[in-house]
Amino acid sequence: MPGHAEACRAGRAPGLPAAFRAGPHAWRGTATVLALGWAAPASAAASGVTFWSGWFTGQSVTYPNPSTSCTTPPFAARSEPNETSKALLLYTTTDCTGHAIRIPATDIHSFTTDIRSFRAEG
Repeated sequence: MPGHAEACRAGRAPGLPAAFRAGPHAWRGTATVLALGWAAPASAAASGVTFWSGWFTGQSVTYPNPSTSCTTPPFAARSEPNETSKALLLYTTTDCTGHAIRIPATDIHSFTTDIRSFRAEG
């Protein structure tokens, strides 16, 4: 069974946006897609940070203006497009303690671990 990177390169990753599955040259357009902004599904807000329970699928919740206070999403998150001007600190605990994963502003990520809380860096 191929790993995540191999599945993405082959265009078989579950929940992968259509722009990334367009064919063998789809990765060429990645910079363009990212430069123009994340083409989020209609259920996602146009700005803020949106957390998804799967790889950009499943339950979603959007926080328009993340604060430096600890925030706990209503479910464990596995992906996020951060369309804010703020870097985020993500945690596997529900109280923003322990090791933080830093996500820069205007970034898109998926995770191999559950994200259970976050706060804006500041």
